[in-house]
Amino acid sequence: MQRGFLRIMALVAISISAVRAQAGPEERPKFDVVSVKPNKSGESALRFDIQPGGRLVAVNMPLKQFIRAAYTLQLYQIADVPGWVDSERFDISAVTERNLAAPTVWTPGKFAPVQLMMQSVLADRFKMAAHMERRDAPTYSLVLRSRDASKLVPGEGACPPNCGMKIAPGSLSAHNVPLAQFAELLSQQTGRLVTDATGLTGGFDFEVHWTPDSVQPSTADAPALFTALQEQLGLKLEPSRGPVDMLVVEHIESPTPD
Repeated sequence: MQRGFLRIMALVAISISAVRAQAGPEERPKFDVVSVKPNKSGESALRFDIQPGGRLVAVNMPLKQFIRAAYTLQLYQIADVPGWVDSERFDISAVTERNLAAPTVWTPGKFAPVQLMMQSVLADRFKMAAHMERRDAPTYSLVLRSRDASKLVPGEGACPPNCGMKIAPGSLSAHNVPLAQFAELLSQQTGRLVTDATGLTGGFDFEVHWTPDSVQPSTADAPALFTALQEQLGLKLEPSRGPVDMLVVEHIESPTPD
């Protein structure tokens, strides 16, 4: 699932262009044709593609993942959904005459045309109604394990463009990456909002290797994520609480397949 998750974020980020503000329901663009079918294959792999010619294809996708991509959220930011939104999977195919392959800046709270069309799919086919709300929730603070930060090597040049991360299940290699950006990635891995509280500025070069939660500890050849951060980077995740922006789902229905 982690590999599929990274694929979703990468493909959407590459394939959409940002707009300045969220459109209301009456202003949201829509796909010309949409097909929604339940996927009962039982497979774990999923696929999400934005293809040339204005076609979006989601295969074996939990609806919660589709909501997250449509609203630029993490899974922990989606609240008050019934259990089937997590467990049931769908094949969604949609076509538009619009060009969906434009460059993007992935900015929370600002939606690209393809995201607005995905929101229309949720409203039209799943009868979803939702609103944003700030709630107090468990979070993590990324801090230095000690004052010695020598395990983080300062990067060179400005970020962007001279920076980036290579991510695979259980490993990450970063070049000239600010710790605030790293904290965003840790939010995805931990299921909680992570804020950078190290006080360190600039970008850093580093690698970290850990055992994903899906791997049995008895077969693991790397430590858990929290331990890996301390041992390999000299960083620590401290539990905390704070306000988190949440998409609160007021109503949602299982669709009629076509």
